[in-house]
Amino acid sequence: MKIIYQKTEDGYITNIDMETFENVILKNFDRVNIIDIRTPDNFSEGHIEGSINIDMMDPSFAEKLDKLDRDKVYYIVSDNLSLCGLTKVIMDKMRFKFVHDIKGVISEYRGNLVKSI
Repeated sequence: MKIIYQKTEDGYITNIDMETFENVILKNFDRVNIIDIRTPDNFSEGHIEGSINIDMMDPSFAEKLDKLDRDKVYYIVSDNLSLCGLTKVIMDKMRFKFVHDIKGVISEYRGNLVKSI
């Protein structure tokens, strides 16, 4: 299990490996707020059940994040680790309190991925 905590001005941001995310977070919490930042096409090909899609390449990305509750806990997933890290920085600057960057691309997820029509 690997979790790295980083204290920010308003909360904590962590890096969690995919195995810990699957075996600890998803198995022990009823509701997990997962933000999948891939394109809608990639999201529809397969995503973690219950995740929401906020495309980081969408010009309204920050506006969509701005509508989220800053006091909730969020987990960021993608197929690009650099974009996850950048999203984490953006959310920190927007004063989100608990943002977790899943260190591992979506293809490393061993659970069933849901496909959208």
